[in-house]
Amino acid sequence: MIERAAAANMLGPALPTIAAAVESENSAMPTFSGPLPTKFSELCEEQIAIISFKDLTKIMAKSKMSEKQIHAAKKLRRRVKNRLSARVCINRNRSKVSTTTSINGVLSNRIGHLQRQNDTLLAQHIQLQERVIGLQKSEAQAIQEKVYHESEVERLQKLLELAIANSGSGVGAPTAVAVHEQFAIAA
Repeated sequence: MIERAAAANMLGPALPTIAAAVESENSAMPTFSGPLPTKFSELCEEQIAIISFKDLTKIMAKSKMSEKQIHAAKKLRRRVKNRLSARVCINRNRSKVSTTTSINGVLSNRIGHLQRQNDTLLAQHIQLQERVIGLQKSEAQAIQEKVYHESEVERLQKLLELAIANSGSGVGAPTAVAVHEQFAIAA
């Protein structure tokens, strides 16, 4: 019973009717209410089963039953009590099956919902991974281009310094064709 109540509590507020069904599954056999008949012959089978044994013995004593009749009455009471107990047990088991089926349906729906969420998140994760890989490739390419351009700027600065140094002396100054050839060779 405690385990079932704990299971009902774990299902949360979304399942109040199921939790109530789990709580009320221990229904006992009915009890006798009303005036007691004066004779045993006035009792129906259900009354024989649900009346207290003390009251039943009083009624049997008032009815002046023989030992054989008392034995038969006790046997009838036991048989009817067993029948009622079996009926209560069957109803309790049906209730348990119904409750379990309801809980199973709710949990199956939750599992399906969580699986769909998981699939969505997995797809988003894959997209983000692909995007990160693309950005890493772009970054690596940009770094290569930066290194290339820095080396190109450095080479051009050296050529420019060389051209300025040679133009100041006037001797052996490179002509525009020679500078152009050096640019073409470097490229």
